[in-house]
Amino acid sequence: MFKTLKFFKNTTLITTCFLSILSCSYKPVIASSGVLNLDKRTDLMLLGNTNKNDVIRLLGEATLKELSNENKWSYMQTIEQKKFGKKKFNLVLFIIFITNLNVFHIFSC
Repeated sequence: MFKTLKFFKNTTLITTCFLSILSCSYKPVIASSGVLNLDKRTDLMLLGNTNKNDVIRLLGEATLKELSNENKWSYMQTIEQKKFGKKKFNLVLFIIFITNLNVFHIFSC
């Protein structure tokens, strides 16, 4: 009788530990930094119609600005997904304005 109680006790302990480890590692951890949803916000900008104030309203202040040319702005977003291994995604957006302050060119890497 003691052997069967000990067996059930060990079995429930092992099952509980196994299920808790499995549930913790199953949920992916996603950490992001920079401008969130950069690709979706970029779709809201129209070439020639969006000016610097609209870009600041959509994306905030630029992460990087060139010192020699204030018309080149850069925004960055980094997403790390940790599930069974690390996956890291970087998205960099470059915006170039023309002299009348409208968006001239948008490209991302």
